[in-house]
Amino acid sequence: MEAFDILRRNIEANNLHNVTAINKAVGDTQGIANFEERKWSINSGIVENKSETSREVKCTRLDEVLKEMECHRIDVLKIDTEGYEENILIGAEGILDRVARIVFETHYETKREEESVSTLLGSYGFKKIGTIGNIVYYEK
Repeated sequence: MEAFDILRRNIEANNLHNVTAINKAVGDTQGIANFEERKWSINSGIVENKSETSREVKCTRLDEVLKEMECHRIDVLKIDTEGYEENILIGAEGILDRVARIVFETHYETKREEESVSTLLGSYGFKKIGTIGNIVYYEK
C-alpha cells in the first residue's frame, strides 16, 4: 500500500531507530477489513462495505499488536483514523490502563458517538482536558 511505503520512507529518511512500522489495520475485531485507499492517504481508511476500489486487509486489535511488542507503558496514544476512532479504542481496551494520554481527531457524525467515546475513556479513568478544533485531548 502506498501509505505504508510513504511511512517506511519517512522513517528511513529521518534515521529513526525507535519506530516500528506495522502494516496492519487495527480496529475492534480480528479478521479481515475493507480498506479504501484514496488519492490522498489522509483520506484513506476502513470502510463498512466492500467496493470496487476497496481491498481486503488483515485487521487486528491494537491491544494484540502492542502485546506482541511487549509494550508496557504508553505516554501518548495518537489516533487519526478518519472516523474509525471508536473502533480503535474498543480494540485497545486491553492496554488502555497503561496509557497516560490520548489525542485524536474526531469525526463524529452524531452526539451519541461522542458520548460513547467519552464513556469508554471515562471507564478507564480518562478525562477530557481540551479540544482544539476537532482534536481532542484526554488524560488520566
